[in-house]
Amino acid sequence: MTKFDRKFNVDAVEEAVHTGGNAWFRDLLIHWRPAGELQGIGQRSSQSDADHLRLAIRDGYLNFYRDGQSVAEVSFVKGKHQGKVHNKYVYGDQGSGQEYVKIIDGKYKNHDGKPLVYRDGIVHEWIHNADAYAGKEKSFVDEVVARNADVIDLEIGLPADPDLWSEKSAPRMDLATIEPCGDHYKLVLWEAKLATNPEARFQGRRHGAKGHHTPVGKVRKMDCEEQEGRNWGISAMLQRFGATVRNRKEAG
Repeated sequence: MTKFDRKFNVDAVEEAVHTGGNAWFRDLLIHWRPAGELQGIGQRSSQSDADHLRLAIRDGYLNFYRDGQSVAEVSFVKGKHQGKVHNKYVYGDQGSGQEYVKIIDGKYKNHDGKPLVYRDGIVHEWIHNADAYAGKEKSFVDEVVARNADVIDLEIGLPADPDLWSEKSAPRMDLATIEPCGDHYKLVLWEAKLATNPEARFQGRRHGAKGHHTPVGKVRKMDCEEQEGRNWGISAMLQRFGATVRNRKEAG
């Protein structure tokens, strides 16, 4: 089974928040609200408190989410922090297609190719533009995150495992939580569906039928002992997540 790994260079984060040209990254951190924090929930105004983002740690990079939309991907490339933002979030009505805008040393290009320099607060515009693409289902997920501090990951692409599913591409889940399971803890995966979503309806036979998400059912049915035997990399993930959280608070 592929290792379910989550890590990021914490030392690089600490250095980046104090380095010129990374105001865009500091603004992302300022707008980040950890799981379990209700500030700004249910509001969609111009106030900065309402422009919250959720942070997801990946394998060597970060994603900042707004109601399920990845507002920014942050990586550490060749000694520098680099941001990738969908052009529709950066350019608003002037954006099109699926291209991403790269931000390096606080510099990026306008929709017409002219160079721009990041100004404090522009992240707010990206968030506002992303709101136009948010659906009710993902907004609901964000409210769930706000009320549950045990959420540790978002928009999770599950590791490939032929014992659990046969699809060529692994399923993607809305949430991952760490919950008590006997004398230890288990990783629980959650997928949110509104009643009006056709994917929420059962189709076909109970096991392996086309249109039925068999892997989700199997993952949820695994008992504590079976989950403990699978290498999800939970301990390492929590340690790295905790280190990043502490570093963000110190930097703030």
